[in-house]
Amino acid sequence: CGWWYCRREVEAESAVGRTAQASCMCTRQSGGHAVDVYFVETTVRYIAKSAGGSPFYIRNRVKEALVTPTEVQVGEATFQGRSVKTQVVKLHPFADDPNQDRMKGFGDLALTITMSDEVPGWYQSLEATASGADGPVYSSLMRFEAMEESGQ
Repeated sequence: CGWWYCRREVEAESAVGRTAQASCMCTRQSGGHAVDVYFVETTVRYIAKSAGGSPFYIRNRVKEALVTPTEVQVGEATFQGRSVKTQVVKLHPFADDPNQDRMKGFGDLALTITMSDEVPGWYQSLEATASGADGPVYSSLMRFEAMEESGQ
């Protein structure tokens, strides 16, 4: 079991115009994969705080989107200087939500998940974006960079 390193880049425009950027994350990989849980949870919490909604409601919409069948795009990406085959899934948790207009720009949230069997841990990147009617309100990207053996 090794350490899974990724870099998280965040640009978020709040209702008062402040921008937050760049934090890093490192998690111990064990039986499960905590990276996707971390990504979804930080996105949910940011939306709830910025839009004033319930994190439970937002989290449930994201969970529904994760289990709803959607088209898988096959493609390629660059990983550690080489081309790898990918599968990309794009989810829109609030597409048909009756509260979409009250979400302060987060109603058009898109979660893009890029996976590859050639990337350790399977996730090449996880991205959340919300364009909003008046311009971008949120952009968050986690991308796999490297994995090092712990020697244990």
